[in-house]
Amino acid sequence: MSEYDPSGLMSQIAVTLSGQLSALETPPSCLVVGFSGGVDSSLLLHSVSRHPSIPVHAVYIHHGLSQHADDWQDHCKRFCKVRNIPFTAIEVSVEIRPRVSLEAAAREARYNALLDYCKQHSGVLLLGQHQDDQLETILLALKRGSGPAGLAGMPERVVKRGVTVLRPLLNLSREAIERAAKALSLTWIHDESNDDNRFDRNFLRNAILPGLSKRWPEFSAAAGRSSQLLVEQNTLMDEVVGERLAGITSEQGYLNTEALKSYSVPWQRALCRGWLKRKGLTLPSYTQLNEMLRILDTKDDAQPVVRTGNYEVRYYRGSLRVCYPLPQAEPTRVKANVWTEVTWWPGRFCISLSAHLKEDALCLKPVVESDKIQPENQRAPRSTRKYLKDWGVPAWERNNVPVLCYEHRPLVIMLRESVIWLERTEGINVVLYNGNPLPP
Repeated sequence: MSEYDPSGLMSQIAVTLSGQLSALETPPSCLVVGFSGGVDSSLLLHSVSRHPSIPVHAVYIHHGLSQHADDWQDHCKRFCKVRNIPFTAIEVSVEIRPRVSLEAAAREARYNALLDYCKQHSGVLLLGQHQDDQLETILLALKRGSGPAGLAGMPERVVKRGVTVLRPLLNLSREAIERAAKALSLTWIHDESNDDNRFDRNFLRNAILPGLSKRWPEFSAAAGRSSQLLVEQNTLMDEVVGERLAGITSEQGYLNTEALKSYSVPWQRALCRGWLKRKGLTLPSYTQLNEMLRILDTKDDAQPVVRTGNYEVRYYRGSLRVCYPLPQAEPTRVKANVWTEVTWWPGRFCISLSAHLKEDALCLKPVVESDKIQPENQRAPRSTRKYLKDWGVPAWERNNVPVLCYEHRPLVIMLRESVIWLERTEGINVVLYNGNPLPP
């Protein structure tokens, strides 16, 4: 055993974690450690396994990207068995997408699996990222040209998909962690992919940071302090942005463009970022933000759109709106007396059907298949698309607006927030889901 005593570092981890947990409104049912078997997560798991009051779970994510993944899983299982820690291995598939690196795709798959596990077990997620990881994150953000939010790096505490994520090692250096792990005689695995400098983070870790640390030994700690200062400034900015957004956002979550234009351009960008952040969306780049601002003065008929990630920002009738591309609409059979949704139109609905009517006669189809329609309160048919425009349906959604048919007779058009009857039929009714808890 080394003469080095790791008790001080272990106490520091315990104090940090206790402070993070005490700040939570509701105590978690368990602590879920994302356990890769590396030195960082091994020390974290060893430390928190001594937590006196909250059960600890270890979760290993099997990506299948390395030929050694099965051996690593066995190592993690043995590590947990010795310490009587519940162990779970979850296999995930890494989806390769255009303009998304393998590194980012694997990270996304890993996070999603861990967050799903935490939701199922009402736990908080603990990650082993440390001070040097934080420096890498900040430098990568600098390389991307990120703003204050990106340059703040990884927060010690954040909520993702309703799950609290904690990083108790964020103020500890990699050197301190490895020294403590050796003194405790812990064993850990080495992922050979960490030696591949084709990955940006590995390039920084292996080729750049050693030189920085040799020249400036406190460089990582100084970057950590800068991160904390940026977090404070971002928090203050978020408070002001939230107050201003409250006055320019509609009940439907649309951003009023006339009110937005009353602010300076830097504030317009900040308000757009805050608006998207509060929707839990990936924030656009600086260039994409400027594209959003350029569509503020456009006309509805131009159908301006800014695409970023898996969503779009569009302008319509004096507001910016977040939209998701809809698949092509097609005739769809639907069931009665249950809450239902279809892939090509947002929202849920329930079709009430009397017992003497036939469920297999019900069908949804896009209403634009009919050139003209006649709502029940109108004297004569008119253009379907003209009605949809009058009802405030944006141009990009008009091909997908559904009409419920019974035995091929169009009965009722289902808009986002209301229904338009074409022909009343005794024994049939439609209710749209209004966001309240669904009845049993």
